[in-house]
Amino acid sequence: MRTASILISLMGFLIVFLILTGYARVNEIKEAVESLQTRPAGEKSSFSFAVLGDSSTVPGCPECQGNAVLAKLVQKINQNPPDFIVYTGDGPEQGGPILYLQAFRYYLDELKAPWYPVLGNHEIMRGAAADGSKGDGEENYISVFKDKLPVKDNRGKQVCYYSFDLYDCHFIVLNTAWQHRKESGTKGLYPGGAQWKWFVNDLQKASQKSRHIFIFTHEPPLLPGIFRFDNKHIHRDRWLNTTWNNPQTAAAFLQLCRDYGVEAVFSGHYHGYLKFKDGASTHIISGVAGSVLHVPALLGGYYHYILCSVNGDRVTYEVIRLD
Repeated sequence: MRTASILISLMGFLIVFLILTGYARVNEIKEAVESLQTRPAGEKSSFSFAVLGDSSTVPGCPECQGNAVLAKLVQKINQNPPDFIVYTGDGPEQGGPILYLQAFRYYLDELKAPWYPVLGNHEIMRGAAADGSKGDGEENYISVFKDKLPVKDNRGKQVCYYSFDLYDCHFIVLNTAWQHRKESGTKGLYPGGAQWKWFVNDLQKASQKSRHIFIFTHEPPLLPGIFRFDNKHIHRDRWLNTTWNNPQTAAAFLQLCRDYGVEAVFSGHYHGYLKFKDGASTHIISGVAGSVLHVPALLGGYYHYILCSVNGDRVTYEVIRLD
């Protein structure tokens, strides 16, 4: 009898224990769900952004090809706005006089989501003065987009490169507008330069805390090949690895992307669409927001923007073409 009594007591204790632990587990699950639902926006892991570039707009000419295509792309993006948009350069036909930049910015200001500009080689054309007699156009760009350029050099002057964070991802905007010119060793992005040092430091910090790192440039550091299309015939020019004047700089840049696990590099400049891999990094070249196309549709010559969707560790890229 005593043994049976002990067994009954033990069973009763076990039942109570299971009920209590089960209740605690239910509460634990409920609290976890409530915590997930009320999680601050800064911890969000699912979002999207759009990328486009190269329109070559002209002031006072809404019917011009670049203006008309860019206006349509802005309308299409606004139909379902992403979290933000990056424009990868060559918005205006030229950067001087300043009216060209101001007229181009009008289109970006129509976007219904935050947007970020990238300096292109067309923005540095014609000089800073109204008659193009002096300066390099970058001065105009800084004056028109100064509210979008948060980084200053050691002299306190605003520069055309910067970075920002969204949720657990890091985004880097670089100045590669000079890369194909002889000045590329003293301006733009090159080892030992101020921008390069800033870039490496920014990558180091981002790699320690960010799930994904995305880079936006104008001139692509890597280009699998160049095509020409004339008289209904496709011609393949000599194999080109980069549009940059210094291939060693491009190689060093690509190595940094590999070393720091960059998720993707977005570029413009080439008026077509290309997507390929270098190591683990995805490279997307999309310079087709209105400028004259370099290749036929078969080879990526069609007007579109890129929609990048991030969901935790998963990143997808979609080409959204104009109808």
